[in-house]
Amino acid sequence: MRNLSHAERCFQDIPGTFHGPHVYTAAVSMFSQQDLAKGRALFLELGAYMGQSTCFMARLIKRRRAPIELHVIDFWAPLLENDAGASTSFAWIPSNHRASALAAGKGEMSMAWAHNMITSGSWDAISRVVHGSDTDMNIVSRYSDDSVSFIYLDTSHGYWQTKRELQLWWPKLKASGSLLCGDDYDAAKRDTPRSYAAALHAFFEEHGARLFDWGGNQFCVAKGNIDARPTGSHAPRLRAQQRR
Repeated sequence: MRNLSHAERCFQDIPGTFHGPHVYTAAVSMFSQQDLAKGRALFLELGAYMGQSTCFMARLIKRRRAPIELHVIDFWAPLLENDAGASTSFAWIPSNHRASALAAGKGEMSMAWAHNMITSGSWDAISRVVHGSDTDMNIVSRYSDDSVSFIYLDTSHGYWQTKRELQLWWPKLKASGSLLCGDDYDAAKRDTPRSYAAALHAFFEEHGARLFDWGGNQFCVAKGNIDARPTGSHAPRLRAQQRR
């Protein structure tokens, strides 16, 4: 039996529904090329669930020795919220995910995530972990405007929540060249009132930015000197725009 790669272990050992390996790979490839004299690129993961996506990003950073500082922000509400064992915040999660969270984190999603990061060998590639809401101004204010190279959004997907998140985090991205991507995008619902896709398109149209469908329910939007159009049907990649 062959040994599994770190990336394969992320998907075998950690429960989740991450569909963006091609997005993460493209982002790391793009920002690994930057001049180290300019400092490390700051990557933010907004929403990490049990760590499948974080594990994959950590694997990329370590394998490529990429000059990237990875921060993870998540609310991580308790899985079990009362003495009767009822779960409200995570009533939607599959039973196998629930069992894993109870075994690894004793009902605390943050502990389950941390356990998965340690056992997968991902912990040392993560520079900062923030336990809280990504709309909490005490958290948002820790990041200066025009300071972040890459943001990956995978939180509630509610209409108003998404618009609020974009209002808070879009200014944090570097105007000279940065990227915001996310999960669970359904282009067919862009005209459905109060849908996640409608919130995304409404915000970016208001800000003169173009959203691109990257397949696998992923989207990306660029700022500055980056072209976010995917190239190639199986291996999309980012590229710097041609200066004219």
